[in-house]
Amino acid sequence: MSTRLNRALAEGERHSPDPTEVLAGIRAGVRRSHHRRRFAAAGAAGTIGVALVGGLLAGQLAFGPAPEAMAPGSAARPVTPVPAQACRLSFEWLPTGLSTPPIRTCGPGAQGVLYPMAGGPYLRVDLAAAGWQPPLERTGWDPVVVNGRAGRMAVRDSRALLLFPLPSGRWVDVEYGGPRAALRETAKRIAGGIGETVADTVRVPFTPTYLPRGQYLVALQSGTASGLTYRDGSGRVLDRQPAQGITEDGVNTDEPVIDHGIEYSIRWEPAGLGPSAMGFGKRSDRAVQGLPTYVLNRGLLMIVDDFHGGRLTLSSNATMSVPPSAPTAEPTNKAVPLRPSSPPEADRELRRIAEGIRWTG
Repeated sequence: MSTRLNRALAEGERHSPDPTEVLAGIRAGVRRSHHRRRFAAAGAAGTIGVALVGGLLAGQLAFGPAPEAMAPGSAARPVTPVPAQACRLSFEWLPTGLSTPPIRTCGPGAQGVLYPMAGGPYLRVDLAAAGWQPPLERTGWDPVVVNGRAGRMAVRDSRALLLFPLPSGRWVDVEYGGPRAALRETAKRIAGGIGETVADTVRVPFTPTYLPRGQYLVALQSGTASGLTYRDGSGRVLDRQPAQGITEDGVNTDEPVIDHGIEYSIRWEPAGLGPSAMGFGKRSDRAVQGLPTYVLNRGLLMIVDDFHGGRLTLSSNATMSVPPSAPTAEPTNKAVPLRPSSPPEADRELRRIAEGIRWTG
């Protein structure tokens, strides 16, 4: 899962209903609009944050291509576990009270950490897309210097946000929520100790044996649930003009326009973490791997229940607005075109992916 998901989780915890209500809204056909602070929501999920990073093609070479297209359930190809991924965000200091363990998003296309809200402070840190540099001056933000490098900072009643570059030149996006009296000082101290050394590795207990051609690994997600994100876009920043917005608490935001292409997310969580899948809507008469299957959101979300003691959830952005594959020469404010992909196609691909998921433990 991508940085968009991390942002969506953080934003969702502060402003959104719980997962049961969200799924109920989908079941009723309600389109929920999650503002991208993103938390690029996104998404993300927020959707699944929530974006991401260049160098994805290099990452594909480093970690291997996606599984080749093949018939679902084929026994001809051995099942190879998804390679473990290094987590390259480290901290010299963290405040007390953060919930552990953190949710980490790690891979060639995304690096992020989320200490979710659990009755106390929370922290979200994401590496920005390679080649992306947000404007230093923005209404509502103050200049800040972190380890000798200029950035910007915004403080509200319940959270502080920082944007600044690391020694590598990559910008990092920090959001800390906690007691109002110490927000600014605590956030700056966290930021001063952020590095890009390997702090952990993550792996997932399942692997896809089928993905549409052109899909490559973006990132793995750790935590109580496990996740994978694949996409076929270049991951490049497409336009020098960022998408601008404002959050519910009045923070002006800038988000790069990135070529994600068609993206697929696969998530497994153990039983008991959420509501019963029976409450998601009508059960599909086309069971995946012989298990209870539910299709929502016009075929862009599929839930397979009772999968190895948990729930398998697959989603796609296949009918969302997708930028063109080539970067523009000059900034534009034109509407982003839709990449052709009908709901039936999206449903069909999700089914093929789901049929090919194998448990590796």
